[in-house]
Amino acid sequence: MTTLPDDLARYLKAFRSLHVNRAGERASPHKPCMLLAVPGMAEAGDLGRNKIRFDPALIERYMKFFSRHEIPRIARLGRPQVP
Repeated sequence: MTTLPDDLARYLKAFRSLHVNRAGERASPHKPCMLLAVPGMAEAGDLGRNKIRFDPALIERYMKFFSRHEIPRIARLGRPQVP
């Protein structure tokens, strides 16, 4: 079995224990999608400082992840400002 680097193992554990809304059969993808958007911004150099801004760049990355999991009846909830 391959061992993960400590940082990656810590993040994987955090994602697995993330508390998400489970109204119905599926877990809501909002929190995981937002969390996945942030490392992409850091990798692209879009963060600049140690501060995450709720701006169009973050929303665009969030929506890319969310659109992969969108459920038609909750399509309006893809907006990150609507929990």
